[in-house]
Amino acid sequence: MNVDSVIYQNLEHLLEKNGITERQCVIACGLNLNYFVNYRKKRTKHFKIHDLMTLADFFDVDINYLCSYKNARDEFFVPKYKLKQRDEKMLLAAFRRLDPVGRILVADAINAEIENSKKRLKENK
Repeated sequence: MNVDSVIYQNLEHLLEKNGITERQCVIACGLNLNYFVNYRKKRTKHFKIHDLMTLADFFDVDINYLCSYKNARDEFFVPKYKLKQRDEKMLLAAFRRLDPVGRILVADAINAEIENSKKRLKENK
């Protein structure tokens, strides 16, 4: 078994484990919509390091995890949603326009969502 086969198996595992379709993954990562299909049909023989870095970041795992024959199957997934730079700048500008009370309300809402996400992760284990 070559390293690309191992990477593909690990990616399949992460997709299944996190309930994410291949399509959702490639869209979120900005990869070609046929990314996984091309590998399965042998149109692509090797994964590019930049793509692996993007996928590892998306699944919040170390790139070594993707390349390893044995990996910790009990890790949990915390998605990292990437904003386009333009969108991030717009959100930050809107946040800066808020008065101090508005900023506190937004920060509290974000922290509450983080705590709810942690609780859901624990319940799903």
